[in-house]
Amino acid sequence: MKLGFKQKIIFSAGIFFGIALLAFGLVSFFNMKETLTQQIEHIERARANSLKIDIESWINNKKLIFETAAGHISKLDEFSQQSIQPLLQPALKISKADLAYMGVEETGLMVYNNGKPQKEGYDPRKRPWYIAAKEQKESIVTDVYVGASTGKLSISIAAPVYVSGVFKGVVSSDLFLDHINDKIKAFQFRGGYAFILDTQGKILFHPNTASQGKILYEVNETLKDLEKLIKNNEVGSYEYISSSKDDKILTFQRLENGWTVCITTDKKVAFEPIFAMLTQLFTLGTLIALISLTLLYFIIGTQFRPLIKLNEIIENLSSSEGNLTQRLQTNSHDEIGKIGKNINSFIEKIHTIILTVKQNSSENATVAQQLSFSATQLDKRIEQESQTVNTTTLMTQELKKYLQTSVAKAETSKEELHQVTQSLKTVEKDVSHLSNLLQETAHNEIELADKLSQVSANTNEVKDVLTVINDIADQTNLLALNAAIEAARAGEHGRGFAVVADEVRKLAERTQKSLIEINATINVVTQAINDVSGEMNQNSDKIGKISEISIDVKSSVSSVTDVLDQTIENTKNAVQDYIGTSLKMDNIAKNIDSIHKLSTTNLQSVEELSQASENLHSLSETLNNELKKFKS
Repeated sequence: MKLGFKQKIIFSAGIFFGIALLAFGLVSFFNMKETLTQQIEHIERARANSLKIDIESWINNKKLIFETAAGHISKLDEFSQQSIQPLLQPALKISKADLAYMGVEETGLMVYNNGKPQKEGYDPRKRPWYIAAKEQKESIVTDVYVGASTGKLSISIAAPVYVSGVFKGVVSSDLFLDHINDKIKAFQFRGGYAFILDTQGKILFHPNTASQGKILYEVNETLKDLEKLIKNNEVGSYEYISSSKDDKILTFQRLENGWTVCITTDKKVAFEPIFAMLTQLFTLGTLIALISLTLLYFIIGTQFRPLIKLNEIIENLSSSEGNLTQRLQTNSHDEIGKIGKNINSFIEKIHTIILTVKQNSSENATVAQQLSFSATQLDKRIEQESQTVNTTTLMTQELKKYLQTSVAKAETSKEELHQVTQSLKTVEKDVSHLSNLLQETAHNEIELADKLSQVSANTNEVKDVLTVINDIADQTNLLALNAAIEAARAGEHGRGFAVVADEVRKLAERTQKSLIEINATINVVTQAINDVSGEMNQNSDKIGKISEISIDVKSSVSSVTDVLDQTIENTKNAVQDYIGTSLKMDNIAKNIDSIHKLSTTNLQSVEELSQASENLHSLSETLNNELKKFKS
């Protein structure tokens, strides 16, 4: 569906009215919501303060009663069951407490208002209410507890008793909290209620009995941050989502004894007036917008009648086969007449432009045809150039790969030569070490041969000594023979001497026999020493020759090592030359690649130019055909 200018104006005005109405409604809604939220917080704080004053007044009233009782008791002459009990009864009656009692400091006596006897072993001085009142030196209120026998919520109020500044005991009472509980249950209104927390966040009093005893901050996740807010502020407000998924506002105020009074209100109930007002505002705004658009439709229809007439005239002009010689007939001098004159001037300019364009279009067609032919020829030449560059690029890449392979092989050869050089240097060191060992061994062989020669000489000296010993043995044998002859001459008297002479002879014979064996052994040893000495001299000569050969080998290995070092250096230079050549070839390849890219770009540009020329020629033909439709 196509909209006319009049419909577009009405449609735009409708959108404007809608947006303005929506913006006005939203601004009004949020302003009223903010104002109402502040009013709710103010009202809830007033309610919380009222409840706070009521509860504190009730507690302070009870404290005053027992402080008065403590004052009366302090005037007693003695602290006994009979004197204290009558004074506890009025305090109990006025305070409506469940039980009143007093602990005496001096004796540990426990006195009850009803005359209940003190349990055996029970010492009031050790009880928390007694200790707290004694330490604080003023009346105190204990934490809430549940009575063991009654099952009701209770507190204890304790007041110290002083006589002339001397502590004498504590008066205390057990008070039911039914008054506060009833007050909280009665303190309900549409969409809201009140409850009280202790110092730890536990719910003491709540309209819903099932909620009592729970920790408020653990009821749901949205209440976790409330704990810090209550601890750091005596008065404040907090928005949260209840367990039933309702948005709520909570206002709190702290009491003197540490309790916190909380008032919670359901936002949905509190904001009902705003939503009702927003509905009314939307209905009224929609009605006003519809009335305004209806009036606008009739007003614009009246104002557009002259333009409609002018549109009919222009339509008749444009439908006459493009005859630019036609003109509008304008007789009036109002805005419509001015528009007609301006349109005639515009048609005259268009007529002149069309004549000029017809002439230029014919010339453009001729130029476009010539440009297309030139672009086609240039395209062919650039394509040939691109093929040549491609071939050169491939050859350069192959040469680069060959150089890279040569560099890798040269690097491998360099490493292998380096390893051979290291091995030869190791061999050179081993040969040098072997030469030193051979020289040392030859020297040791010579020294050992000399020592063996000396041993041989010493052996000859031993032989000389043995010769002397042999001569002595011969003389001894001769003397033994002579002694035997003389003993035989002596007859019976020389028999003992003959036995001795015979033993000496035998000893001489054995000595001679041993000397012969020793002499033979020495001759064998001497011959062996001489043989070994000769062989060692020969070995020494051979070792000397081997040492000289090892020196020559060392010199040869050193020469080979020097040659290999020079070869490695030459190989390293060759590798560097290969690398340099490879880098140069890489640069050449990059330059050729750049030329190839330029050729490709030029080819694309020429193709685009050729295409543009063809398009220009086609457009020129089309333009000529279209211009021929105008009668000029």
